[in-house]
Amino acid sequence: MPYIFSYGSNSIYQLRGRIKNIDLVSFPAYLDNYKRIFCNYSEKWNGGIASIIPKKYCCTYGIVTYISLEELSILDSFEVNYSKKELICTILEKDCSSSLFDVTCIVYISDILEYICPPSEQYLMAIKIMLEEHFPLQKYIIIAGYINNVLVNIKKFFFPVRILDLQLPSLFVITNSYRKNPHIFPKILNKIINKLNSIQIIEVHHLVYYLQNMETFKQLNNKLIEKNMISFSEETFYNLKSIII
Repeated sequence: MPYIFSYGSNSIYQLRGRIKNIDLVSFPAYLDNYKRIFCNYSEKWNGGIASIIPKKYCCTYGIVTYISLEELSILDSFEVNYSKKELICTILEKDCSSSLFDVTCIVYISDILEYICPPSEQYLMAIKIMLEEHFPLQKYIIIAGYINNVLVNIKKFFFPVRILDLQLPSLFVITNSYRKNPHIFPKILNKIINKLNSIQIIEVHHLVYYLQNMETFKQLNNKLIEKNMISFSEETFYNLKSIII
């Protein structure tokens, strides 16, 4: 029964969706003398993705989750171009005030460490959601990576303060964390965005009209049905409404 340390998009919600276990819980943790970087490229996330590298005096915060060997096997299928490594992580008190104990965790590390392109906003939002389970109010994240074999801090990405300033995919990354049974992300994220784009919903503010009430939301669903696309559930309506309005 292994412990998994997550430092990227694998929030407790994404893990629940991927391995179909809504009872998973997480604990705040950190990995000492490691640094989060961005590397490789993911078509599903539309940008660079995270990994970690040994870096003295650095600390990578994340979550630790306890899963079964069968669930680990399922998770392996999602971590393409990543290899598993056992590292010592420190689990924190629930309020993150002090350390509790060290534990050996399985950590997924990218096989390709070179910085290729920046991560997408939706991927960074997934990391934000992961961190804010236990480390609230994440205002920015440092994008670092290897360029010409030199490790550099490329920029600070500041998260948009207003929901309406988010890109549409980022909104649905947030919405997925509200679901009772999260979807498998990012597997279906682009499908969601493509069907919204097909009815001229390109940006978050385009959704506001349809979220006034259930009748206006039915108008959105009717447009999707006319294009032979799957409509959204009432749960999605209430989740979007609670986030945007």
